[in-house]
Amino acid sequence: MATPRLLIVCHCFAPSTATGARRSTRLARFMAARGSPPVVVTAALPFYGEAVGGDARARDDFEVHEVPYSSLYAALEKAGGAARTLKSVLLGLAYRRAIECALRAGAAPDLLYFCGNPFWYFPLGRYFRARCGLPYALDFADLFYMKGVPYRMAHRGGLRQYFDRAAEAVAAGGAGLLVHTTERQTAIYRRRYPAKDADEFATIRWGYDAEVLASVEPAAKERADVFRLAIFGKFATYGAGDARALAQAVGAFHARRRAEVLHLGEAEAELEAAFRREGLSGCFKQMGMRPYRQGLAVLASADCLVLNAISDVSLPAKLYDYIGLNKPVLGFVAPDSAAGRLLDEFPGAYIVGTAREAQDALHRIAQDRIRCLDPELDAAEFSQQYQFEGLLDALIAAMDKESGRRG
Repeated sequence: MATPRLLIVCHCFAPSTATGARRSTRLARFMAARGSPPVVVTAALPFYGEAVGGDARARDDFEVHEVPYSSLYAALEKAGGAARTLKSVLLGLAYRRAIECALRAGAAPDLLYFCGNPFWYFPLGRYFRARCGLPYALDFADLFYMKGVPYRMAHRGGLRQYFDRAAEAVAAGGAGLLVHTTERQTAIYRRRYPAKDADEFATIRWGYDAEVLASVEPAAKERADVFRLAIFGKFATYGAGDARALAQAVGAFHARRRAEVLHLGEAEAELEAAFRREGLSGCFKQMGMRPYRQGLAVLASADCLVLNAISDVSLPAKLYDYIGLNKPVLGFVAPDSAAGRLLDEFPGAYIVGTAREAQDALHRIAQDRIRCLDPELDAAEFSQQYQFEGLLDALIAAMDKESGRRG
């Protein structure tokens, strides 16, 4: 079968700096490189606020239909509770209109591809399948309905949990393919929807952008003798205790060798406060949001990369960037978690849970002059492009199966 033409529905798309925008934008470019440029339905730029990066012209490369922004969405989100559920419903309707507009404008997709997170537009797949006969795939990228799944972030309660459960069931029931980023996530959904065939699930990892990474030069250090740690994205948000442990470990390390910690991403007051409490304000720097390429350049200059995880079943997307850079990794993760099991494959990865363990790991990296995650690493399979090859095969198989049903 020829490469299918997708209509990609994604709330986050370049120039958004959200992690999800990287996956959807890369998918669009991957499909275009295969000779089948997709149509994209996505949010208008005001939805992203200040989280807009350097890939400002990415939308010019595709046929893009934008969902208009309204301040009502922000007001409902701020109100919380049932108002957030109402926001999800209203945004779902706005996305339905945008998809209808794309179809009226002449888009002739073979398949609708919905990218999460967020998830509130996923049930539209069932709607357009019934109305237009279009098959669809759902790329969860994370878990939609999370009740009973161990996440560091609070479980949704009240009306929202029932809304999520029902919406996910409607969406998943008619999907030709359910895509997740770890085998553990896929296993959860196979148990959750036993009526679906095994070939209607696919595990497509996050990955680093091989084309961008190949051109990255490490950012310069002001002092060559400084041991640099770098964090890409959220950290204190996923664990205030991890922030305190990291600051304490860096403090003990800094007493013997000068160190600095750079945080790329939205500023986290709790992370900054943890270093301030240890008297290390001069060692810590919030770098703010940076374009992906610039962020990788900072990470490439580091002696050690630091992460934690939101759950035991998910993998932080940044871990793949860390692997692509082949730098030592300090992971505040459970050994038996998805992240812990992956990190355990690399000799230059250190799984820690306390300040003392982190301190010992930093001393070991510095004293033994450990420079990489794995000196024999073949990082190709961890690239997003490699993962999308598998996704394309799964999409073609799903469409062949759909054709067989209709035949």
